[in-house]
Amino acid sequence: MSHPVPSQPVSPRPHRVRRGAVLLGAALTAASALVAGIPTTAGAADSLPTEEELLSQCGRADYCQFHAQSLTGGLVGEKHQVGGAAYNCGGTVHRKLTWSETTSATTNASISSTVAAGLWQSISVSASATFGKTLEKSHTTKVTVDFNMEPYSKMTITRGTGYQIIEGDWELHFGKRFHGHYYWYDNGYQTKVEDPDNGWEAYNYGPMTDAEVKSHCNTTNTKGRTRTTVTHYLRGLESNRNDQWDYVRDRGPAYVRSSS
Repeated sequence: MSHPVPSQPVSPRPHRVRRGAVLLGAALTAASALVAGIPTTAGAADSLPTEEELLSQCGRADYCQFHAQSLTGGLVGEKHQVGGAAYNCGGTVHRKLTWSETTSATTNASISSTVAAGLWQSISVSASATFGKTLEKSHTTKVTVDFNMEPYSKMTITRGTGYQIIEGDWELHFGKRFHGHYYWYDNGYQTKVEDPDNGWEAYNYGPMTDAEVKSHCNTTNTKGRTRTTVTHYLRGLESNRNDQWDYVRDRGPAYVRSSS
């Protein structure tokens, strides 16, 4: 389908030149159909779609592709307890405590979980080709800990989940104008997924409180209560590094201007 030739390209954003615009220019030149413009955010007279509206068209557009730009690792979430606690009210006993936690991909985009789920395959393929690394949409970690418990003792598992953030741009082509334009981008799209090789886990062992003894052992007698307190790291060392979204300038929907 032959589309009107885009008008003179506007100046690129000052912070970086997007690879998606370069790829678009190369593709259109090879097809001898159009001269690519640089995507720009809308002015007052333009009607920008929401991210939900734009990205929900990915399955209907002539072309919809994610271009991965960066992969940020070494991120760790807040310390939190996983699974329940183990309590011992009698003599010294051997116990096993099993816990599991499942994380799923999240995004900084203002879209529904249904739309985000439908976009994962393109993100995964682009990230794998760009960074040579397979990323998981969801990941489950399961661990069983064996230990000896003294009288009136308790044990919990705490964790700081490791994460990595993929950032890139969506590029969409339409056969008919969508909100007045044929070519759209969604810039600075980020997806956060678990990094199984990062993060930390530890078990925490120590005496039960008086209230816990009364609640779990149905007694107020704490004679022989353990005095041992220990934190043992099963993997990694405790860290509270930031796992929040990176700031991206001019993120969100943008378009390539057409001559009519």
